[in-house]
Amino acid sequence: MNVKTGTVMVAEDSGLGFAGVKDYNLFLWSWKAKDQGIAGWAQLKVIQLMTLLLVPKRYIKVSPRVTGFVEGTDTIFIRTYDSIFTLKIKSGQVRKVARRWWDDGFSFTKLDIAASNMATPTIPATLLLVLAFALQSFVKAKAE
Repeated sequence: MNVKTGTVMVAEDSGLGFAGVKDYNLFLWSWKAKDQGIAGWAQLKVIQLMTLLLVPKRYIKVSPRVTGFVEGTDTIFIRTYDSIFTLKIKSGQVRKVARRWWDDGFSFTKLDIAASNMATPTIPATLLLVLAFALQSFVKAKAE
């Protein structure tokens, strides 16, 4: 992995995942068992964001960031210099859900996500995944 920021999330295979952006490319990884039971990150997909987000040329130097995800869906949030978008990973569908008001931060104009998904606690579930994989790796290392 060679990204500066990102978010831990549930991967497409329901395991531990990570999403990060570098040079307007969204990288998606999954934590996988490799040879001899040693786990590591496996790159699942790269999505080019330049054309999906329609970034104005004046903002090209400001890289987008993954700011979150909605558990139970394939939706992630991506922040650009002046907007926040949702991206459906499987379909590539992008929606602008917030725009920046310079004095007040971001103003959400619409949010097209079911209330049941919004009520799902993403941080505790993600934290449990991280702890489970860390514990599993620790136990395997101690056994060897």
